[in-house]
Amino acid sequence: MNQSITTLLLIIISTNSFSQNFMRTEAKSSSGKIQFSQDEDNRIYLEASYLQDTFQVLLDSYTNCSHLPKKWVVKKWNLKKTPYRYPMIDFNNKRYKEKLRTMESISIEDTFFASNFYICPNKYLNVQEFGLFGTDFLDDLNWKIDFYNNYLLYDTESTFNTSNITIKNNFERNEFPWFMLQIDSLRQKVKVDLGAASEITLPVKSKIGKQLIAKYNLAPRNVKTGGMSSSDVTDTQYELHLDSISIQGIMIKDVNIRLSTNCRFSFIGCRFLERGILYLNYKNSKNEEREVAFELLQ
Repeated sequence: MNQSITTLLLIIISTNSFSQNFMRTEAKSSSGKIQFSQDEDNRIYLEASYLQDTFQVLLDSYTNCSHLPKKWVVKKWNLKKTPYRYPMIDFNNKRYKEKLRTMESISIEDTFFASNFYICPNKYLNVQEFGLFGTDFLDDLNWKIDFYNNYLLYDTESTFNTSNITIKNNFERNEFPWFMLQIDSLRQKVKVDLGAASEITLPVKSKIGKQLIAKYNLAPRNVKTGGMSSSDVTDTQYELHLDSISIQGIMIKDVNIRLSTNCRFSFIGCRFLERGILYLNYKNSKNEEREVAFELLQ
């Protein structure tokens, strides 16, 4: 998928002050397997249905609130507004408040069902014809996502065993899943973002970004990203290939890095995750801490 959609996915990051109270994901059975479709950047799509309409939704582990095209939410379905405005934060780190809409029920892959599902109407998705499901959908279950074989496993009761996996990390309930990246002597948290295409993206103004630009004398290029308004938006980017980096202390070879001026956050995308299997243990009966793990297969 093109760069404009990558930018689009970045601008709809929302705060998590409301995400835990609204949607609850229920499944037909306590565990199961679903074959999913992917775009050319290996991002994951599931099929959802509401009333008589069927549509695709992109999984995104780096946004709390789920989004659907505004023209569907407001004009086509006329979903009921919530009584309050909820705090959000956009790509440019600006805070605002948005009235969400309520779906009475929704079905995903004829396997997951939700009622009282809160949706953010998003005008930037109008031309894309797909939705975006965030952690309000993901965080009631545990997930094993096999990018190699295009399927995911889910479990509503037990966490997936990651005892033999070396790349893993615990994160708090109010956090997005993240790993610790190290390049040379510098370390930085990077979010695990199922909605992103690139391997690893870092802000130009981060310590690692500044060091890489200086060390390798990188030349900038202006990229028309679009997606944030009716006019195209220009992002100044730098790209390079590194022989190795470290994630959670484990060496990873042959990685492409993108440095972005518009980007305010650091993240790992699906072009990196296609190297193996991602585990997201959101639901843990023993404590509130969650776990993310990555099994490297290549």
